[in-house]
Amino acid sequence: MVELVPAVCPKCGAKLQLPENLERAHCMYCGTEIIIELKKPDIHYHGVGSVENYMELGYIAMAGENYSDAVENYTKALQIDSNNEEAWLGKALAVSGLGNCNEAIACCDKAIAINPNGQGMKVKEICIQDHNLLVELAQKKAEIQALDDIHLQKKIELQDAKIDLQNAISNFKCFIATAAYGTPMAQEINVLREWRDETLMKTTSGRALIKIYYTISPPVADFISTSERLKAITRLFVNPFVHFAGVST
Repeated sequence: MVELVPAVCPKCGAKLQLPENLERAHCMYCGTEIIIELKKPDIHYHGVGSVENYMELGYIAMAGENYSDAVENYTKALQIDSNNEEAWLGKALAVSGLGNCNEAIACCDKAIAINPNGQGMKVKEICIQDHNLLVELAQKKAEIQALDDIHLQKKIELQDAKIDLQNAISNFKCFIATAAYGTPMAQEINVLREWRDETLMKTTSGRALIKIYYTISPPVADFISTSERLKAITRLFVNPFVHFAGVST
């Protein structure tokens, strides 16, 4: 009578009973080829599965970057054989993938204690490098987020400044230029308005200049409007600005 041995499908995880006299078989559920390992005298088997099966499942999980499953399977292998250097190193890489550097180093130290001339030190260096890279990436992410926050704050402040400026413009009805030319419909005033909207409003210094102008303009305009002589003098002063605005717009 052929003895059946327990196995776990490395792909679908199905629990199987397979003939021990075969080296390879196929999962009856998903068709995956399974390597059947004979029991070895120095390995103790606890229930379903073997060190080799758990190691195979750990490899597959690592290949798919499923680090949690890899840790679980390497841990099961170590519960059966705590002196399995390869299982300790596999678990080290898996927990490193989960971001737990301290545990990864501890696993590497276990492997180094088992085989000082093995791959333990090399894997340990890889785990430390991965940890440093994760820390660096986290710092870069934090710096980028801080810059985004600053940019957003500056954008909000600029928008608020534009709103304040627009409010200032809409609130003041009397302007020096209007007082000088006697009507807000004068062509010179249209030129100045276009210069204001198309040039000054698009720069920080220009917006500051507009704000200052509309702050001091009402009382000066009131004063100018009381005298034709003052209007004439003001036009002489404003005309060069009108010419400049017409050329630069």
